[in-house]
Amino acid sequence: MRPGPRSKAKEADRSLLPWGMGLVAALALLALLAPVLSPYNPDQQIDPVAGRYLPPGARRVAVHLRDGRWMLARKAERSGGNLLVERLGHETRLPLDEIVNLSPTGVRDHRYFLLGSDQFGRDVFSRLLYGARVSLTIALLAVALSAALGVTIGGLAALGGSWIDGFLMRAVDALLAFPRLFLLLFLAALVPSATWIVVLVLGATGWMSVARLFRGEILGLKGRDFVLASRGLGLSPLRIFFRHLLPNAITPVVVDASLRVGEIILVEAALSFLGLGVQPPAASWGNMVADGSTVLTSAWWLAAFPGLAISLTVISFNLLGDGVRSRLDPRSSRSATTSSAEVLG
Repeated sequence: MRPGPRSKAKEADRSLLPWGMGLVAALALLALLAPVLSPYNPDQQIDPVAGRYLPPGARRVAVHLRDGRWMLARKAERSGGNLLVERLGHETRLPLDEIVNLSPTGVRDHRYFLLGSDQFGRDVFSRLLYGARVSLTIALLAVALSAALGVTIGGLAALGGSWIDGFLMRAVDALLAFPRLFLLLFLAALVPSATWIVVLVLGATGWMSVARLFRGEILGLKGRDFVLASRGLGLSPLRIFFRHLLPNAITPVVVDASLRVGEIILVEAALSFLGLGVQPPAASWGNMVADGSTVLTSAWWLAAFPGLAISLTVISFNLLGDGVRSRLDPRSSRSATTSSAEVLG
């Protein structure tokens, strides 16, 4: 028996699941291990003058002075009773008694900027890792909040009777008709900027489509035989909902949530780009792109690396969502069975 085109498409979607799971797991692991993997403090401005806009792969000598300051130099060598430091195109002599980290030939500390540095001399690689924690946390919490609100409102609309259904759905239609970006900007401008505020704003503006999706699933299940049998046995509406309706209607919501994570990351990046998202000095991929947007020609790495991270994350969650849908959605199985039956017929 030769598989039909729908069966082939389903198998292709299933083959994407391991890739999506692997990429998402790798991103989550990098975010969790950011304090271990990042070589430097992401907020440390070690030398804002000599350390600003260093290109990827730059290496500098780090001179630690007794007053607590750090100086980055291309070269530092002992010369008699002084340390000869080449910095900003000039040579400076520093007395040895002012240096903390002396070595027999110069100083023992160096700084390696794997992905370059920003305008304040902060390490881009360290900020990228810590930004992953912020961006992924915001996306996951916002998606969880929008899913919870959507399931609650959609369930009330489907089971609450015609009046409640009509009122809630007209409210959902009104909110969907309003451009989400304007709504986000309006809410973000009313409240002070903070990470948890960003989560609330993104979650509170993303539940409407989830509500319509879940309501449609519940309405389709209400007339099924197993629900009618449960009513005939005298089960309460709440028990029927939690035991039969919710488990069978939650799969599309889970799939939608996995696809929505990438969208939320893009929206958060847009808000941070406009200065309404995560505020400095905390690092998020969005505000890192915003910082690099003004120096794209001279310091391209500031926006390029967080932009690549955002793109990779969106692709990863989209692969995961497609794979989960092919595994959990019973309608895809029925489609494949129907296609096979057509071939046999």
